[in-house]
Amino acid sequence: MRRNFLKIFTGIILAIFVGCSASTAGESVSFFMYNGKWGVINGKREIVIPPEYDFIRYNGSYYICEFLWSHENGRPNYTVFSKEKNILYQGNSHVVPVSKKYFQTGDCITNVRKNEENQDTKLKSFWEGNEDSSCYATNQGYYKEDFKTPAVVPKSDQIHYFRTYPFRNGRAVAGVYIIDKDEYDIQVIDSKSNIICSDIAACTKTYSEGLLAATMNDGTSGFLDESGKLVFKCPFFVHYQTAGGAYVPPTVNGHFNEGKAVVETAENQWAIYDKSGKKYDWPDGVQKANAAYASHVDGEEFKSGLLLVVKKENGTRKYGYIDHDCNLAIPCIFEQAFDFMNDFAIVRLNGTDGVIDREGNFYSAESIVNGK
Repeated sequence: MRRNFLKIFTGIILAIFVGCSASTAGESVSFFMYNGKWGVINGKREIVIPPEYDFIRYNGSYYICEFLWSHENGRPNYTVFSKEKNILYQGNSHVVPVSKKYFQTGDCITNVRKNEENQDTKLKSFWEGNEDSSCYATNQGYYKEDFKTPAVVPKSDQIHYFRTYPFRNGRAVAGVYIIDKDEYDIQVIDSKSNIICSDIAACTKTYSEGLLAATMNDGTSGFLDESGKLVFKCPFFVHYQTAGGAYVPPTVNGHFNEGKAVVETAENQWAIYDKSGKKYDWPDGVQKANAAYASHVDGEEFKSGLLLVVKKENGTRKYGYIDHDCNLAIPCIFEQAFDFMNDFAIVRLNGTDGVIDREGNFYSAESIVNGK
């Protein structure tokens, strides 16, 4: 039944896409907004997905197009397209991007490459960004690609993994409960459940470019390599949280991307570090833009060589971008702005929606829709 349903809608949606650009496979694509709706364009500013959705996510393998609430015309809340714009799913179940190969809807796992469904999984709470196809992280532990068989199991029956994060190059962060000691710990483990590093007080959820930002229980703070060795010291502000009153491993901000890490050294105070430990001081007069009011994607990492920042003045916020060396590359003149996605970033300038390129040139959404 679902297959027939999808085939019908595939024909409808492909008809809508007539006149849009060809397959996005191999293309550099970016988001844009028009009349409050999200769409996708290529590097030539040609429309790939029309601006019809309340929100779109893309992980390099498939698009998750979303309506944030039910609509009177009966349109489904979610549509998932492949890079080639084939419909992989349409329905109202929340879509979780498990990896570039799989996404989850309810109890169903879909293999993007084969468009095959596994209806049997009862796993919940997959973490986004699973890159190791032999081991998938969930809040219920690590599982193999059949999503039924545990993949990494503690070697001691006194250790329980209660919060597990995705592997990167054979290393993962795991929240651990030590039963006989009745205490919690954060550990770095390998794919055979060997403990690489323990006694971590707070850290990022995954390694990034071979390094992990961490604060240790003994007060040491800095970046660890994949052997657990301290590469260089760096202060971090620690974020504490709970889930329904339950303990959650504390975190810090310090993911590397494009060779630089954007580090929260104290509450709402930021600096940039390279892999040698060199610190780049934050420019005066601007702050790192908060993803809660500026961007739908992670605002703590560089995208296309630029990082979103905000300038607060006379009760207003204006957005711009700094480069890897903490220079203000694009001035803070935009009322709204988002992170770059490849060639372009969504902005609003003088009340007009559009995109900018990495040189700061503005192109209105109206001109994109009209093919100008």
